[in-house]
Amino acid sequence: MIYPDPLEVLFGRHGYDHSLIERVACGSKYVGVMLKNGNIGVCATLGENVGMEMAVSQPCLQKRGFRIIYQAFLNALLNYGMKQPARGDITAIVDPGRYGFPVMIGYFRPVVARFRDMGISFPVFDHHAEPGEVTDPALMPGYLSRSDAIILTATCIAHDTFARVMELSNTRADIFLLGPSSPLFKEFPGRERIIRVFGTAFQPFDHRVLDVIGQGHGTRVFMPYGMKVVS
Repeated sequence: MIYPDPLEVLFGRHGYDHSLIERVACGSKYVGVMLKNGNIGVCATLGENVGMEMAVSQPCLQKRGFRIIYQAFLNALLNYGMKQPARGDITAIVDPGRYGFPVMIGYFRPVVARFRDMGISFPVFDHHAEPGEVTDPALMPGYLSRSDAIILTATCIAHDTFARVMELSNTRADIFLLGPSSPLFKEFPGRERIIRVFGTAFQPFDHRVLDVIGQGHGTRVFMPYGMKVVS
């Protein structure tokens, strides 16, 4: 099955109105967007240099920097409109050990470390990680076609690899989307195949989140201001 780019589909439905934005924080690890109603959305940069001008320039989904801002914008725009998700952490809810061949796409180090502490290990693929930390990327298509559980970091949407992963994956695999960048809403292409989304909810108008993001901090610093949720 061919999957469309989720951001292109969502742009067609919701567009992009920068006049709704109260504040943008562009750090080295994350981008944070606060709307004028106080809603907050974030998206990881994975090393991409995202300039503040991207938030007010002509929208262009071919530019990685705008895609990152746009995913954070959509999370702020749409995550608050759904039924309040339950609190939850992936390591407390998902047991990769019950699957025959689990894999992770996108190296989410804290989660991998917690699973390893539980005696659970699995192949991890990430083009941004050091070669010794992850599995050879050339093996990813074969692994995805056989895997029965896929833990997928949500930054793959902004970085335009989501559709390819979905196309390569075993259609019977349980897929779990993970990370503060996660869209908690359910209207994007491919969502019907995702068993659970593990994301982060923020209290409106909590400027501390954008303050620390703008200072270059990541999840370890801003997560105390958020709440781990599952939808």
